[in-house]
Amino acid sequence: MIRPMWLILLGTGCGGGQGSVPEAEVPWATWDGGQLSARHVNDAAATALSQLERDHEVKRWELLRRTATQQVDRALLDAEAAARNVDVETWLSDALKPPDGGAEWTEGERELRQRRLLEGLRSAHGVRVSVPYPELPRSEVPVDADDPTLGPADAAVTLVVFSEYQCSYCRDLDATLARLVERHPENLRIVFKEFPHAGHPRALAAAVAARCAAEQGLFLRAHRDLFDRQDALSDADLEGLSENWGLTDPEAYAACRTSGRYESAIMDDVRVGRRLGVEATPTVFIEGLQIVGAQSLEVYDEIIRRGSGR
Repeated sequence: MIRPMWLILLGTGCGGGQGSVPEAEVPWATWDGGQLSARHVNDAAATALSQLERDHEVKRWELLRRTATQQVDRALLDAEAAARNVDVETWLSDALKPPDGGAEWTEGERELRQRRLLEGLRSAHGVRVSVPYPELPRSEVPVDADDPTLGPADAAVTLVVFSEYQCSYCRDLDATLARLVERHPENLRIVFKEFPHAGHPRALAAAVAARCAAEQGLFLRAHRDLFDRQDALSDADLEGLSENWGLTDPEAYAACRTSGRYESAIMDDVRVGRRLGVEATPTVFIEGLQIVGAQSLEVYDEIIRRGSGR
């Protein structure tokens, strides 16, 4: 369990005798006519301190998970080399050798091929790295009636995702979410919230297009098509893409996109996200547990199973 930072800060000195000022009330800043107590400063920094603690625990988890994976990879490589009576470096050199007559790989190409080689070995040997995700403080994430959803309303686990359509990591995560739904069709509900980034000028327009498609029951079709066409999100593109969605009323969709009625709802998503500490996309909350970035399928799967009691 993570101790609140203000308790750590206030508990590092020796206590005074009877009648001394409580540590929380010790002035940390003074000026003519005023002062700020330790408690006041800690209260003002509470949100930032909470995020700092969360980041520390997540980085620790990432380090442990990466270390476990590296140790497994080394064991697999040792076994492959031993089976051929050579050392690991020799086996890797042979395994990563370009095709006959082919040019030597660039450093980047070699790294990519080695990564794929290791992924193949892990798959072949049924590797599962399950360093538990830290049990961080959970947040109450509001779900609105008009938020697009996937999965049964009474599912044991609710996953809320803040993403946007010009974010490549969000596209990767969306593919992972589709696989999670296949694994947990009865136990998982996904709620989609928008968090368009200021540096992605077409993200807001794409989000509006998805919401307008949702009016005709076509959110998921639009949602996945928009991710597939991230480089084609101009107004003309959004109008053309909609021809693939099977709209029952194309004119209503076109009018919806220019009406401005969804911009405020999308910016409400952004405000909610910021209040919850969302700073980047994608950010996921599984039963209020915040997970930043597009993690692997196994990471989400483990947390969902823990939440659903499976």
